[in-house]
Amino acid sequence: VADAKLYAIGGHLAQNAKPDALCFVLELKTGVWSPIAPLPNRCGAIAATALGGRVHAIGGAIGDTPAEKKSVDWHYAYDPKSDRWERLAPLPTGRDHTGTVTVGTFIHVIGGRVDSFHTNSNLHHVYDAQKDRWETRRPLPTARSGHGAALYQGKIFVMGGEGTDRVYGQNEAYDSATDRWEAY
Repeated sequence: VADAKLYAIGGHLAQNAKPDALCFVLELKTGVWSPIAPLPNRCGAIAATALGGRVHAIGGAIGDTPAEKKSVDWHYAYDPKSDRWERLAPLPTGRDHTGTVTVGTFIHVIGGRVDSFHTNSNLHHVYDAQKDRWETRRPLPTARSGHGAALYQGKIFVMGGEGTDRVYGQNEAYDSATDRWEAY
């Protein structure tokens, strides 16, 4: 969500397969969906978050079949005023199904898959838009993908998720002021 509008960015047309580049915006006041500029590349399982009046689309997966699936490090920012995408500094490690939230002037990309949920990640990267640069933060205690992430009372809560033959019940919170994780 950015400026009272909901954005739908790319996605898969089949279960973890056939990525798409189409993007749409929902005007919340009217309830009408409208197409916007498509992503520069077809991509599914991409993270999207708002920062500085733009929508950032980060990481994701490509491949027309589950066997061809590959995580990407792509990072694009959409400017609603110009209806254009701009390529920004790539994510240090390509991942999809991440937990991604904006905290102040930084974007946190946490965990996710590296090509498959058999290779879940505990990586935690932070994007500094002023420097167009990624930095590493303390890793997620439980490597996972497909998890929820939400900002609550100044902390990033990461809960649930999946991995090889399991789902996760862990609920862990990151405090960006101390660069520490806590279990809840």
